[in-house]
Amino acid sequence: MSPVFKDMLAMASNDEQRNSELRLTEDADTLDRFLRFCDPLKRILPLDMERVQPLLEAARKYQIPKIFEWMEERILMDMGKVNSPLMKIQEPMTILALATRFDLENLAKVALRELIKAPSKEFQTTVAFESHMFMHLFHLRQQRIKQMVDRVSNFHDLIKPAYTSCGQYQIHQELDYKIKRLIVALTDEPSWATLKQNANLWPQGCPTCPTFLSSSLLFQNWKVEILQEEMKMPELPPL
Repeated sequence: MSPVFKDMLAMASNDEQRNSELRLTEDADTLDRFLRFCDPLKRILPLDMERVQPLLEAARKYQIPKIFEWMEERILMDMGKVNSPLMKIQEPMTILALATRFDLENLAKVALRELIKAPSKEFQTTVAFESHMFMHLFHLRQQRIKQMVDRVSNFHDLIKPAYTSCGQYQIHQELDYKIKRLIVALTDEPSWATLKQNANLWPQGCPTCPTFLSSSLLFQNWKVEILQEEMKMPELPPL
């Protein structure tokens, strides 16, 4: 039982307060979800991201750590294997905000890892966000964008000298255009998925240029390194 609940019930059972009411500030839905963790005969309701914040507030107020453990387990289970490069997490910005507020370090790291490479559209939440965590995320994401853009730009610089001597100008021009499009795409979503998606549309190479590697071969060489980077757990910012 919650030690806070235990004290509240003990006070309410005193002779002087036998007729007093036990008043709680939580709304009915939050109390229903919360009390299910205290009654082994009740079924715990599925995780609802729109209702989880008041539940976590109640868990902290009444000192029920199993609710935090349950939330962490549910999210990690829903996203699949934590170490899978294909893992996805729903509403990562909300999860990071909640994990920061309630000191759930493992969950915060997983959400950070996802947001570093996520599309910019994922940067939405209605939960108040700690500014230090947001700045940390922005810094890590900018580092990842720079790493990936530099990788593509260096490849582009490698093949530029061939432009003047190669007769396959159209192939080079097409690659030049698509590299610029790729850099824009990586700025929005700095991930292996972005590279792979764009590589499938690129020209397969220039028949007369030894420095012109096909995009598919080049990206296969990058794949292992990029996926390993995406699987790393980021460090949390100092408090």
